[in-house]
Amino acid sequence: MTNGGVLAERLARAAADADARAGTDYVTFTDPRPAFEGKGICGSPENIHAGVLTPTDGDMLAIGSQQSFHPRAEGYLDFAWAMNLTLNPPVP
Repeated sequence: MTNGGVLAERLARAAADADARAGTDYVTFTDPRPAFEGKGICGSPENIHAGVLTPTDGDMLAIGSQQSFHPRAEGYLDFAWAMNLTLNPPVP
């Protein structure tokens, strides 16, 4: 498993545990990893920015970009798809 995969696994486990402790009346955990399967950093298509070394519009730092490791426009659609499945699961 890649370092990103290990981090995603730990984050998903921690969020699911917090969800279980809070109860579903307050929090609902959505695991977006299936939506990004093969489309994350270095995926095809790459729906999450890899490290962006040059600053982009709006960046406050002179080195690198705040867009590094954040979703591209298509990545936000992947998040929306995952949340939709959680909130409106398919009927068998």
